[in-house]
Amino acid sequence: METSSRIRLNSDARARSRARILRETASRIGQLYYHFYLRKGDTCYLDEAFTFYDFIRQRRYFAWDAQGHPAFDGAEEQQQPPEAGDPQQPPPPHQQHLQQQQQQLQRHALALRELRYYARFAVVCFLLEKRSTLRPVLAELRELIAAIAPRCAAHERAEWFLVL
Repeated sequence: METSSRIRLNSDARARSRARILRETASRIGQLYYHFYLRKGDTCYLDEAFTFYDFIRQRRYFAWDAQGHPAFDGAEEQQQPPEAGDPQQPPPPHQQHLQQQQQQLQRHALALRELRYYARFAVVCFLLEKRSTLRPVLAELRELIAAIAPRCAAHERAEWFLVL
């Protein structure tokens, strides 16, 4: 029983890791095409950027779980399941606090990455006049800003509301 749960944890971690790698790779490729468009002015680069951004959105690589945690943040890779004979000792309170702070910073960094992704995707949709895609992207961006704004610094919050 314990071995099957350990295998399941490892396969879940691998799946999340792969999803994170795909998300980051597709996002970077989309950024590259967008920057090529800015340099060259050729809309074929915008079409390619749109393809990669839409790939990320359709596969929900920035999905959040019910507790408000990123579904594919890769944090699970750092947690090793306890060995069979080792009793797991809880870390001291100060170490738990540091771990919680680190996790919050990682979630905040991922949330900002997601906000930037949606902002770029919205610009690409606008420039390509893809209104049918732009409307839901802007709605998702609004929801995300509303969800993340209470946890952001005042200047960050003001900047993201200005983006809308």
